Amino acid sequence: MSDILNNAINLKLADSQVSAAYLNDVRVWPPGVGLWAFNIPADGSILEIKLGTVDNSNPEVNWGDTPTEETLLNNVITDHTYDFTTDISTWTGALSVVYPDKIKKFEARNASGQGWSGTRSYPYIKFAGKIDLSVTPNITDFFVDSHSTEIIGLETLTEIVNFRNWNNDSKGKLVEDISNCTKLNVYNIQSTNYTGPAHTTIPTGMDRYVINNNKITEIPIHFDSSFDKLQYYYAYNNNITGLIPSLSSICIEYTGPNPNNTSIQLYNNLLNNVVSNWTVNSNIESFYVQQNNLSAAAMETIIEQFNLFGKKEPNASAWRGSNGGFIDVSRQSDNTQVVSQSVIDTHISSLTANGWTVTIPTLSNSALKFPRI
Repeated sequence: MSDILNNAINLKLADSQVSAAYLNDVRVWPPGVGLWAFNIPADGSILEIKLGTVDNSNPEVNWGDTPTEETLLNNVITDHTYDFTTDISTWTGALSVVYPDKIKKFEARNASGQGWSGTRSYPYIKFAGKIDLSVTPNITDFFVDSHSTEIIGLETLTEIVNFRNWNNDSKGKLVEDISNCTKLNVYNIQSTNYTGPAHTTIPTGMDRYVINNNKITEIPIHFDSSFDKLQYYYAYNNNITGLIPSLSSICIEYTGPNPNNTSIQLYNNLLNNVVSNWTVNSNIESFYVQQNNLSAAAMETIIEQFNLFGKKEPNASAWRGSNGGFIDVSRQSDNTQVVSQSVIDTHISSLTANGWTVTIPTLSNSALKFPRI
């Protein structure tokens, strides 16, 4: 019914023109149009947002429940309480901004800290609906945390630099097309219900590609040159099956401010082997692939190649304490798959002598142990 109503030119009750039609608490006609369209929130629901503009002017926003706009302070967290106890006739169906071309930053976080109180301090309300980023074509920074909204329009953005979507329980949406986002530096999707494959190519200047704690099922069989400048590639805690792509060039050209932190993390998935001719480059500082379905041969290939072609003296960094590089192939699903003593004596001993910490599965007295060697 709502589709029919949304396509209607007008709606009348007897001879009177209707301004809006609702099905329970959902506005079904006309559809909400704006940056963020959502159903009528429960009374007392609090939404916190932060908007920044390209010219540092104060943004103007309509929260969707009044006929007037509110001027916010630029780049300052602002909260709004929705109250429909007396009247819903002014509900527009969407949060909108007066000058969308001016919007440079948009954040909406249900989290405490860093100035955000979060609705966890109140009845915990997740706002659903859709955020349409095509409405704000000049946005550079986007961050939504712990809501239920679908996010659309990322593929239209040519100025986006940082895109973060955390703890969003929207369902069924595939990872977005980012091929047109040529300035994108950080793509960070964590703890959502996103499904399907990861990107096979990314903007060539990207620094961080993160898709943790989702339902992603596939990563590229080969990392092309668009992945060469990454600092890290994180795709852990998903449902990824198949083969681990070669690390021959990924991160090889990273020269950013934290050169010691280049890292690939693919742990807690369903990966079962490495591609043929698998190898690694000497710019990678850590590789985590524990908790998969790897065979002994696959683990040994990883260890051998890191010893032959990895960094000879990996650097220590603050977040790792005094250690250098890390390789973790432990806790595979088949606990009979262990690294041979010859690989331990030859390759792991060489790696540890050069500053690596290597974590492997071994069998001792019929009990599985996971030493950090």
